[in-house]
Amino acid sequence: MYKKLFGLSLFAFISIFILTSCGAATTSTINETLEKHRLNALTNLEEHVNNKHEALYCFDNWGIIKNLLNNGKTYINMATNEVAVDNVLMETKDQINNVPRRLGDEIIQQIKEDAMDLIYNDDPNLFIEETFFFYYGTFNGNIVVMMHNLRAGYPRQVTYDIFGIRYPNIGQYIRIWSNGNFYRLAYAYETGMLITEDLEKIASIHEEQSSDIFRNRRTWF
Repeated sequence: MYKKLFGLSLFAFISIFILTSCGAATTSTINETLEKHRLNALTNLEEHVNNKHEALYCFDNWGIIKNLLNNGKTYINMATNEVAVDNVLMETKDQINNVPRRLGDEIIQQIKEDAMDLIYNDDPNLFIEETFFFYYGTFNGNIVVMMHNLRAGYPRQVTYDIFGIRYPNIGQYIRIWSNGNFYRLAYAYETGMLITEDLEKIASIHEEQSSDIFRNRRTWF
């Protein structure tokens, strides 16, 4: 009788131990999976910000992006499940995407006026209202842009610039705008207006943003 009871008790104990152990293992596995998901989300968010390029933003707007990044990291670390992690990641990236690249309105207007005077001055059919530029960033106080006028003709022939920068249309070149004048990259490099690191960053932006620069033009001023 006692042997039978002892056997039943031992079986119950072993069963409880197994169930408890399985529960602990399951919880541990879930936690490990969540941590991996969290780490991937944090890495994804960091890469998203790195791909924005600080040079493309004014000081204040880049500060906003960094604050959004830090807040996003905090809330990702606080999220209690994978769905919550994904929601924070998606919302934070959307907020970062909505931070505009920004130059002052006066500077934008002045660049366009100077372009009309110096680049498009030989064609009376081109107007300032149809003149736009892609902003690559500000380096050593020099604003780097590519000008475009909607009426200007650009022969479709691939050309190359310093540091292997590729242009599909002749006439649309990256230029430095400084003190009311425009300079090509090679001249800016030779005269010390830009250094090697600047040109590498400009070339990287040009390659990564090429679809916007030459087709979509979503980021033109």
